[in-house]
Amino acid sequence: MVCMVIDEKFLKMTKSLISMLNDDIRIKILIELSENGPLSTRALARRFKVNYRKISYVLKQLKEYGFVEETVVAVSEWKKYRFYTVNRDLYDFLLKEVLNIR
Repeated sequence: MVCMVIDEKFLKMTKSLISMLNDDIRIKILIELSENGPLSTRALARRFKVNYRKISYVLKQLKEYGFVEETVVAVSEWKKYRFYTVNRDLYDFLLKEVLNIR
């Protein structure tokens, strides 16, 4: 019998992946950001024809799980834009380790 040492980071990311893949809009956002990011909440909402509040909620979840990263651009003291990108480390990890795509 082979005993495999499981890296804690791998275990945490795999658990997050399984729970996050339970929603189509999350998957669509990850794919869209990986191919066309960085994008704003409103840009994603227009592309998917979904209310921007729903997109904002999903992006908040993805950010908490570490799937996306947020960049804030302040154009004035009162106006800020938020852009989102896929966490490249996680994206590469998913492709290579979980999905076995090289």
